[in-house]
Amino acid sequence: MVKNNTTSYPTAVIFDFDGTILDSEKAHLRAYQALGQVLGYVIPDEEYFANFVGKTDLEILDYMIKRSGQDVTFETLFEQKKRRFMDYLQAGEVTPIAGVVEFVTHLVEQSLPLAIASNAVIAEIEEGVSQLGLRDCFQFMLSVESTTNGKPAPDIYLMAAEQLGVEPASCLVYEDSLTGIQAAVSAGMRVVAVGDINNEQLRQTGAKRIISDFRQEQELWRS
Repeated sequence: MVKNNTTSYPTAVIFDFDGTILDSEKAHLRAYQALGQVLGYVIPDEEYFANFVGKTDLEILDYMIKRSGQDVTFETLFEQKKRRFMDYLQAGEVTPIAGVVEFVTHLVEQSLPLAIASNAVIAEIEEGVSQLGLRDCFQFMLSVESTTNGKPAPDIYLMAAEQLGVEPASCLVYEDSLTGIQAAVSAGMRVVAVGDINNEQLRQTGAKRIISDFRQEQELWRS
């Protein structure tokens, strides 16, 4: 049986995608900023990382359109943004979070059911995990298209637990954004925060602990 440092063993593990499996937030920002050059409103780096990590394309592009005052549809911008990001993916410009490939492989070897639950679109998720050689590691990959209410609503995590055939309380979630952590906690799941989240924010979300990446996580699960 696999372990972590909580008091009971998870029966399934659910991963976010952007910022948790792929170090992709800077690539998303590049794509949004390229569109902003056309719109006349460019999201500054600090504003994006403070307010938009974990948000959906709809939320971010709608914000950009309103700030720009341009008469343009979300659908037009969304296709351009998705094409730019997919170009970055296919060019190998987006790298995995350190240790995640080895960690996911380790969980598969332990016969744990795995899923992805993300606010990203399914085309980006499928391309990303395929490039990492992890496509067959996940029983289910849920995206922003999978549910009406994206994170921070708990819907996508509850759906993942249902499709995996497990109780939400028995799931362990890896998440990098405050929005995603709030969604998983609201679903009644235990959460490990991944990345640069300060301790005060962490206490507010209810995540159990924080890791910078997955390089030490595999060893922890073996202990």
